[in-house]
Amino acid sequence: MLCYQHDVTEFNYVSRTYEQALVLTTVDHVSFSADGLWMATVESRDDSEVSPDLRLKFWKFSKEELRYTLNTCVDPPHDGSVTKLLFQPIADITVVTVGSDGKIKTWSLQTSNGCSWVLRSVSYHVNEPAVDAAFSEDGSLLAVMYNSCITLWEADSCELKTTLFPPYKTELCRHIIFGNKSSAKYLIGATEHYLTVWDLLTCSVCWCVEFSTTRLISDPWSPYCAAFCQHSKHTDLYIFSPASYTPVAVYTHVIEGGLYGALFRKRSADNMDLGAPKCFEQSELFFLSRKQILYSFGQERNEMFVNSKQSVDLDNHPSAFEQVLGINTSSQPAATKLKPSSAYFPPGSANAALNQLLTTPAHVLPPLTTLCTEYLSSLLPPPLVSASQPNSSNDIHSGGEEERGINTKLNKSSPSAVESTATVKMDTSKEESFVPEDQQSLDWLRDCFKDLLTVNS
Repeated sequence: MLCYQHDVTEFNYVSRTYEQALVLTTVDHVSFSADGLWMATVESRDDSEVSPDLRLKFWKFSKEELRYTLNTCVDPPHDGSVTKLLFQPIADITVVTVGSDGKIKTWSLQTSNGCSWVLRSVSYHVNEPAVDAAFSEDGSLLAVMYNSCITLWEADSCELKTTLFPPYKTELCRHIIFGNKSSAKYLIGATEHYLTVWDLLTCSVCWCVEFSTTRLISDPWSPYCAAFCQHSKHTDLYIFSPASYTPVAVYTHVIEGGLYGALFRKRSADNMDLGAPKCFEQSELFFLSRKQILYSFGQERNEMFVNSKQSVDLDNHPSAFEQVLGINTSSQPAATKLKPSSAYFPPGSANAALNQLLTTPAHVLPPLTTLCTEYLSSLLPPPLVSASQPNSSNDIHSGGEEERGINTKLNKSSPSAVESTATVKMDTSKEESFVPEDQQSLDWLRDCFKDLLTVNS
């Protein structure tokens, strides 16, 4: 269910001209502060004709309007593209951006002369693009990964502490994360074909295994990490602790195709699953495939893998026609009184005709006169006919029928079988009628199309 939608670019929507494709502005990065009061976004646009557009925006949440409002816009934040955007943990008043220009920029919130974000410092190490960055659990250390090395910086003073190199110098670095909880002293880095773990207390390599990592994330509420490995047609998931190279759990073929993103979410107090694996006792893992299918791990007891993809029932979602004419009602007795604001629809028939009209390609549709007749016929209530009740040998008498003006006539057709034919005559002058009041509102529609329906039938 979509709960909130925010327009970051704030541009007008235009249609493309002729065969020229539109180059849209894309939101490349988004990050939130721990309290949710601040949001930072990076958007870019490059049509290869004019200068590329690159903007860093800071948004503040308005409790009165219940939405994020733009506070500061930086154009451009880097000379090249931005490769990582993240808030500093604990403090939440510092934002770090790294870019393909190799620079590390720190942005701080100033409140002396209004409330806005300003550039606090710029750091530079080697003439290489920065590919990834991560904060330690307490926010005191900042790790920035370049193509050939990893640099560790003190977050507050932006002072370079040390430089780490992967065991295989020919490998290009791709991802970097810090461990959490009991694994906070470990730094995990992934290259093209290897996964390496460093001990920050000794700045030495703990272990290194051959592993092609697509996505690498750490659990903020446990000492475990998750690594995704993409193959030609599927993706595998490995759960491990940085203290050991032996995986805690391995799940193969978790999704078909590539991975778009993944994150851990803390379990609520009423959602603690004692039957879940140890790596999922405190949190749940969610990840999104390239086909926009959301998956999760550890949601239910004794259920290691839960696919949260749900089929969409089109009949349960009112269309534009149903919003005007009313929502389709369930099967109810004819004498049930409907709400005044809703119209009467025969169960299933209107939806079937409408779905056929909207889902069929336009170039293969029959003439509109045929479709209009079929659709209007499905909307009209069924005509009232004489009802017969078999095996009835007694006259039908009831107080309610007398009030409605129903005259009953019994005829015997044969000695062996007794049948009663009830000729029903409706008195519309009464306030209570056998026909629901909402059906009477469609009588004008029946009269308008009476001749058309007679000819086609």
